[in-house]
Amino acid sequence: MDMQPNLNHMTVDRFARLKALQRPSSRPESGREIAGRAQNPIEEESGGRSSGATIGSERLALILGASVKRNQHGEHLSLHCWHGGHGPCAPDAAALRLLAPNAPEDVTDIEQWLFLDTETTGLAGGTGTYPFLVGLAWWEGGGLQVEQLFMREYSEERSLLAALAERLAERPVLATFNGKSFDWPLLETRYRMTRTIPPPTLLACPISCTSSRVSVAQRAW
Repeated sequence: MDMQPNLNHMTVDRFARLKALQRPSSRPESGREIAGRAQNPIEEESGGRSSGATIGSERLALILGASVKRNQHGEHLSLHCWHGGHGPCAPDAAALRLLAPNAPEDVTDIEQWLFLDTETTGLAGGTGTYPFLVGLAWWEGGGLQVEQLFMREYSEERSLLAALAERLAERPVLATFNGKSFDWPLLETRYRMTRTIPPPTLLACPISCTSSRVSVAQRAW
């Protein structure tokens, strides 16, 4: 099998991302351009800010290899990555009961699991902390599907939260590293702060893969 076309495509893609990091080249303005800018200083100033922000957003999406997703609340960036060869790992039923003792039996269906982690603007929580990056993963098609939701500015938070709500509607069993005490309470706060997007309903309390170690030991001994 000839792998040369794939290698060439990967090389071109990397060069394209590196080229996006370069600052736009500046050229001397002509007399006509200077005169036109002098006649319409307000239009030039506002147009420069708008086009500059648009170019910056496009460059960021190109660098990350992400795509712009839009919904009724605005837009955000989304980056997908599929890892083959990582099939579902069915948890032991007894161990799962220790992790989520009050969860319904449906929680054992790993097709409903959604792994989540967040990157936030702080660790204090509360109304001033924003989750600017939400990482998701789920088993699909014999592999692990990974998605990253990224907001480039605060105005894109509602769009990101709406996309996350759609994922949780599809897979309402949330599995996190420390989400029971931090990630999920923070996200619930952000949903309530929007006043337009209600917090998604989970099938069970978030399954936390770190704080549960202590709780499991307490129940066992």
